[in-house]
Amino acid sequence: MNERPVPLFVPPEGRRSAPSVAIPVPPVPVTYPQPSVELGIATVNADGRVREKKLIVEELGWSPSERTGTRIVTDGIVIRRSADRGDRVDPRGQVLIPSSPRALYGIGTGSRVVLVAVPEHEVLVVHSAAFVASLLAERYATSGVLSGC
Repeated sequence: MNERPVPLFVPPEGRRSAPSVAIPVPPVPVTYPQPSVELGIATVNADGRVREKKLIVEELGWSPSERTGTRIVTDGIVIRRSADRGDRVDPRGQVLIPSSPRALYGIGTGSRVVLVAVPEHEVLVVHSAAFVASLLAERYATSGVLSGC
């Protein structure tokens, strides 16, 4: 067999192709499941009340004069409707965060708090802004967000 290779399919001798260069690819965005919670930020007034109309009135459906009860949990304050006792939602749709839980979490007058409404359970959870910031800082440190851009 004296056939010769067809030049179209055989690279010329002595000629090398350039080394391949990796093309930078942006990271694939992380997707999260649809949350069943709504977030808001509010400032605690001098009476220890917070107002976030979208969460309290629209999402949770709480109306003025409804009573709320408060419970302290490991990292926040849980507020929910209470049939017979507790503080009332005021005419402006504000809810009271009692002084004991505020003191426990270092929440004073003028403090910013993160409000988490869980409409399915008719619950409002209050976290200090410092607590949420510490969670985010920890997340950023371990996820690579803070390393070279």
